[in-house]
Amino acid sequence: ARVAGLPPEMASRFQAQLKARIALFAPGGPIAQELANSYVALQINDTVFAHGGIMPHHVDYGLGKLNEEMSRWMRGEKGSRSPILAMGSPDSVLWCRSVVDLPPLASPAKRKKTHSPSPCTFFVTRECSKIAGK
Repeated sequence: ARVAGLPPEMASRFQAQLKARIALFAPGGPIAQELANSYVALQINDTVFAHGGIMPHHVDYGLGKLNEEMSRWMRGEKGSRSPILAMGSPDSVLWCRSVVDLPPLASPAKRKKTHSPSPCTFFVTRECSKIAGK
């Protein structure tokens, strides 16, 4: 197995461990099943929590929709695909390290339609030093 950041000579020494890790974290695997119960992003009142970062296009797509797609994929559900906006690109919710000022959405009806949160005051990432307030 190839692992980003691990030199090939080291990877060959850890083949069994790498295969076990892949089996545990792969969609449908035991740890992936547990992680499927977690949120990619969560808004509680006026605070949004995320592992990486939230960009306006994530909000437009819908945080609820992102969470559901990620959970379905991690559970290994038939027909689910890797959620690109949640984890598949440098500006995805899990990998993004930008802190942006999220614009308020036009109306409660639009928020309901897109599963988007109401405007937030605080944004907190896994790196607690990245806290932005409006």
